[in-house]
Amino acid sequence: MFNSHRVYPLWKISPGLAAVVGIVAVGLYCLGVIPGQPGAGRVPGGPPRRSAKGPRAARAAKEAAPPATLAGLTAAIAREPKNPERYVDRAAVYFERKEYDSARADYEKALRLDPENAEALFGRGYLHLQQDEDDLALADFSEVIRLAPEVPEAYAARGSVYAARQDYPRAVADFNEALRLDPRCADASIGRGKARRDQKDYDGAVADFQQANRLEPDSPEGYNELAWVWATCPRADLRRGDLALEYAGKACQLSDWEDPLCLDTYAAAFASLGEFDQAVRWQKKALGFTDNLSDTDLDEFRARLKLYEEHKPYRLE
Repeated sequence: MFNSHRVYPLWKISPGLAAVVGIVAVGLYCLGVIPGQPGAGRVPGGPPRRSAKGPRAARAAKEAAPPATLAGLTAAIAREPKNPERYVDRAAVYFERKEYDSARADYEKALRLDPENAEALFGRGYLHLQQDEDDLALADFSEVIRLAPEVPEAYAARGSVYAARQDYPRAVADFNEALRLDPRCADASIGRGKARRDQKDYDGAVADFQQANRLEPDSPEGYNELAWVWATCPRADLRRGDLALEYAGKACQLSDWEDPLCLDTYAAAFASLGEFDQAVRWQKKALGFTDNLSDTDLDEFRARLKLYEEHKPYRLE
């Protein structure tokens, strides 16, 4: 059964890459589904997408390219109005600023100039996810795979869509391909771990999350996912409340204690240890981030708060 608590934040991109070779060489790194802010985005008729941290596009761009301002990028576009990469550059900045309509307009312009611009397709696919247009996202990610079948990030991105739809065979196949192409793709490990968890393969999920932590020890995502399994697993032999609390705390620290999903996991870890006063305290803190939570998220968070107030832990079904 699909668990809406976590879904696949799987991307990094760096702006201004001129072609697929640039994408391979400099970086579309592993992609993070799920859209925009934690809890944003929803498969029509399905549960919301979840991410322990928002998309990593902006962070990767800062690491891979000099800082750019909108004014500077707009000036560059004025100088080179027919260069699609200039629009892709500016779209990344718009995305960081959460100006999604402007980002989409720039990706669309880049694709009018170059219909096979893989980076623009990748970015537009991510925006489709942000705005609940999963069929369009799937089409864009599949087109990136057609153009650049050697790029693991595209498989990880498409796998995140399949997983959100509970099409686990296709999701796992895409995550496996991403990992075959790049065994160090931490986000593909996380995506496969979530798919395995949702199919009740908790041992496989734990192994994938542990691998992700080894690959990206400074990212909160793997710690948060592993803590969630250890705190909420229905199998008593896999529950480790002490480790869940330690790892959830690390995820919260790495996300500056501002990610409601990490705080939610921290509360679940306290509840798993029978420390319900602390669980209530941290669940209320998680509920303080209403701007970052969908209506479905809020319902789930409130339901868990009620459990903790009744001195009951939360368990995955």
